[in-house]
Amino acid sequence: MKIKSLVLLAAYNGEQFISQQLQTVLNQTNKPYKILINIDQSDDKTESIVQGFAKKNPEIQILNLNMDNKKYKQLF
Repeated sequence: MKIKSLVLLAAYNGEQFISQQLQTVLNQTNKPYKILINIDQSDDKTESIVQGFAKKNPEIQILNLNMDNKKYKQLF
């Protein structure tokens, strides 16, 4: 039985490194079942990079931790 995992990432103005981070996680042999990423109001291209990865990888979900608690609790 394979162990499933949950990866939590916080990103703020991380366009220089976010692609490499995500690709490293996605390349793991024990694939995560969910990658949750909170983008904290970055003013660079971090969000668009993550959105591109999320379109190609359904296990990636972008969070907005400013959402109300009911929606946040439904993620788990």
